This record gives sequence, C-alpha cells and structure tokens, in this order.
Amino acid sequence: MKKTRLLEIIHEEIDTAINEIPTIGLEKPEDISYDKESKTIEKGGLAKAINNAIDKIKDNFPEADKKQITSLIVGKKARKSEKIPQAVRDALEKIDDAVGKQRDTLDDPKILKILKDLSNKPKSDIDSEMINKYLSGEKRFSDKLQSPQTARAVDRYLGEELSDKEKADKAVGKEKKVEKAAREQDKITAEYKKEVLPKLKDKIKKSKEGDKEAMSWLKSKQDIIKKYKEAQKI
Repeated sequence: MKKTRLLEIIHEEIDTAINEIPTIGLEKPEDISYDKESKTIEKGGLAKAINNAIDKIKDNFPEADKKQITSLIVGKKARKSEKIPQAVRDALEKIDDAVGKQRDTLDDPKILKILKDLSNKPKSDIDSEMINKYLSGEKRFSDKLQSPQTARAVDRYLGEELSDKEKADKAVGKEKKVEKAAREQDKITAEYKKEVLPKLKDKIKKSKEGDKEAMSWLKSKQDIIKKYKEAQKI
C-alpha cells in the first residue's frame, strides 16, 4: 500500500467519525436552517420534507413497506426515474433541498455566529451548545442521508397512534434514555480524543516505519472508533 493511500485511509476513518450526518426530527436542534434573505429560521425542515415524501409515496405506492420507503428516500435513482410519479420525485427533491439548507447553515461560520447571537436572547430555543460545537470545528457536516437514521424517521412517522398515557410514559422513558446516552457519549468521546486523535499526526509523520505497522495501529483503535461512531448516532 502506498504511503498516500495509507494517509487517506487514516483521514477517512477520522472524517467519518467526526462528521455529522443530516439530523432528522422536529424536536432535534440540528434540524435547523437559516435563510439569509428573509432572516428567518426553520426548525424541523428535513423532518417535514421526509414526512411529506412518505405521504406522497404511500399515496402512489400503497403497498410500500418501511424498507421500500426508506430505499426510495435514500437512493438517488428515484429522483430521475420515469417509473416514479412526478409527485414523488418532487417530494424527494424537497428532501435534498432541506439537506442542502442544513448544510448551508451548519457549514457557514457567519450564519453560525448569527444563530449564536440569537441563542443568547431571552426565550430563545436555539441550542447554543450545538452551535458552539460547529463553530469550534468539533462537529462538521456531511450531507449524505444514511439508511438507518432514515428508517428510524420513517418508523416514527408511520408508527401507531399512542394513548395520552403511553405518550407520557414514552416521553419519560426517552428523557431517561437521552440522559444516559449523553453520559455514555461524553465518556466515549473523551476516550476517543485521548486514544486516537492526539496520535494521528504522530502516526502520519512516522509512517516511514512502514504501512504494516501504521495500519496495525489504526486497526487496534477500531473498537474505540466504532463506539464513537455509534455514540454520535444516538
């Protein structure tokens, strides 16, 4: 393996781990976009676009199951296929537009600073901590929808209606789960940063030792990298 490819693999591992995939959810702080012209904020734009697409798909393909719906949303061929009704294609393109708006917002330092200022105002419900992570570079945005997160969004939207008590019980359970996941994520992130990130530059510099040794080191950290990636999806 050539040295340049070795470095590419190392960088790919780290980029995959720290890049944030699009966030889907009306209640999720990162499903946010800012329009510079109108100076307005939209929250849950991607969730709304996906929910609309699910409706259009079910209207045109009543028998479509969750797996098939997810495949249509994630796959790019359906956007251009003549076999797919125009209404569905239009809805799928709106998903792409929503992802683009997320990317333009979370990738632009100027917009992030605007959102940071707005988050400090009274009664603001913008997540200041989330904005800080993008401003500092701790998080970066990757605009590729993944099948697992999309399947969960489809499942949430098509899930059966719950009673008020079930909704309350579910909300409490979710809150506890989120708190537990946050603690676990902090622990995993600290381990990842301690065991992997600080040593990357050193390993790249010392790649003259040979590809085999460098790749062996990277492989030895796969458990940490895998746990970190999974924690970021919670």
